[in-house]
Amino acid sequence: MKEKEKTTGLHNSLVYVKQHWQLYVFFLLPALALTLIFKYIPMGGILIAFQDYNPFRGILGSNWVGFKNFTRFLSSPDFLSYLANTLKLSVYGLLWGFPVPIILAFLLNRIQSKGIKC
Repeated sequence: MKEKEKTTGLHNSLVYVKQHWQLYVFFLLPALALTLIFKYIPMGGILIAFQDYNPFRGILGSNWVGFKNFTRFLSSPDFLSYLANTLKLSVYGLLWGFPVPIILAFLLNRIQSKGIKC
């Protein structure tokens, strides 16, 4: 008896989806568009890192060089300076971006006046 109820419920769900397919497309379209824009289009920029990129030839027409650009960058005399600056910026971002908003929220929570607190 329960097996019949399960298949009937599944059948009803499939019938509902078939009848209202436009609704599902309407709600899935923004997610698909955002995935395309923010996940797949940037793949072209990743490809440029492995090419001797020529803007006139485009991404697919440029010569493939593999890791040559990376080895040139990593063997640069300024690489350690670039790395240190990047790490400093990350640490400063963590120091100011994490505890400061939390402290500000605590301070705003301690305000007694109803007009200022909202």
